[in-house]
Amino acid sequence: MNRPCPQCGADDARRLYACDEDFVDGLVFAGHRRAYSVVRCRRCSLVYVPEPIDEAVLGELYGAEYYRGRDGDGFVDYAAQEAKYRARFGRRLERLEPWIGGGRVLDVGCALGWFLAEASDRGWEAEGVEVSEHAREFVADRFGLTVHTGRLQDAGLAPGAWDLVALWDTIEHLVDPADMLRRCAGLVRPGGYLVLSTGNHNSWRSRIQGRDWPLVRPPKHLTYFTPRTLRSMVARAGLVPVHTWQEPPGRIPAPLRKLATRLSEDAADLFGLLAVKPGRG
Repeated sequence: MNRPCPQCGADDARRLYACDEDFVDGLVFAGHRRAYSVVRCRRCSLVYVPEPIDEAVLGELYGAEYYRGRDGDGFVDYAAQEAKYRARFGRRLERLEPWIGGGRVLDVGCALGWFLAEASDRGWEAEGVEVSEHAREFVADRFGLTVHTGRLQDAGLAPGAWDLVALWDTIEHLVDPADMLRRCAGLVRPGGYLVLSTGNHNSWRSRIQGRDWPLVRPPKHLTYFTPRTLRSMVARAGLVPVHTWQEPPGRIPAPLRKLATRLSEDAADLFGLLAVKPGRG
């Protein structure tokens, strides 16, 4: 039996793509011989994978080999790309400075800790949450920072204790993204912020390439957002979106990146969203 829409709960969706066993085995998860589909909810327009997801499968998917390029679409020696990702997270932190410039930050889905390290170096008090034990050990050994292993709800974190909660390129991996947003909202102090980044399923390239868009990767990616559908889900979690931005590839010349992002909210494959929790800190 298929899952209902993760946002509105409707069980009325139209199939967009069929990802057969060869697609999944070759591009996403080597040795995982299972087919998936990608559908769009007719009620709220959210795009998602409707098949039930086995938590054991996700545990296997995000093991140590995930960070070493095990699969055709996995990271290629992610640990060796620190400079690249630290620079990206540095730019993201600079983007946040008009709203918030420091405090306690929790990175949910922190991977190998590049954002945590960058934030810590800039004066933030940084902790992470990550399902991968390999990632926790790496962050502790490399940076001496705390990462809670497992599910966010099992980490024992104090509600309302964080100035900023981050979900960098994480929400698309989650079985229940709406529940995660509600839990993250509970951790943010009144007047604090939640920041996210993810792929834009409405991007120019996604519209042209369809199933061949590089971010269509079930069961690695389970929900496919647009700026509109993510703003809607964030608002349902009790937060107020205040800023959305695009992240065109760095290899595109800066003048072209600026022009494209002025022309359309959907010019880039990746986008970010910042939301505030109502109230005073």
